[in-house]
Amino acid sequence: MFSADALIQTSGNIVGGTAGAFLGGYFAIKVMRTQIEFQRKQNQQEKEEQYEKTYWLMKLVFEGLGSSIDDFQKTMNKPDIDDKKDYPYLIGLLKGTLSVSKEKKELINDNYIPKDIYREYLAGITLFNSCEFIIERWYQTLHLDNFKISTDNYQFKDLIVYGNGMRHIFNEIESIKPIKKKVTTTGGGAK
Repeated sequence: MFSADALIQTSGNIVGGTAGAFLGGYFAIKVMRTQIEFQRKQNQQEKEEQYEKTYWLMKLVFEGLGSSIDDFQKTMNKPDIDDKKDYPYLIGLLKGTLSVSKEKKELINDNYIPKDIYREYLAGITLFNSCEFIIERWYQTLHLDNFKISTDNYQFKDLIVYGNGMRHIFNEIESIKPIKKKVTTTGGGAK
């Protein structure tokens, strides 16, 4: 029959193999969980970095053109504005800012815009497109003899409203989803 040594050795092999398999599986699961958590944190950090880039582009687009429109309004409200001399210059400035803002707008990848601010982003783009239409139209008709912009003109008023709207929307975006401020520390200590 079976000897006691063989029975002990077989039992030892079964218990040792089972314990080894259990420990190996346990540590494999632990390593896998650690890897998944590391990957999740890395993905989250990458999303935050991509959003930060997008945030700064949105700021350049919405606040840049909005501020330029605000400056345009202030200049247009001056009593000594000269139609023939000042209009080409002022509209040229608006057109230049619009061109830079359009370039920056094209760099925005909306895949990196969090869903909690996406609606505001779309509203800002709609206002941007409306500003673009007015500025382009003015720029194209600037050479006409009867070209004049009045502060009572509906396009002027609309442009001001759209420009202020873009700045307001960016403030909304900033309040809903601000970028995380990086905390930096410097070395040193008590002596």
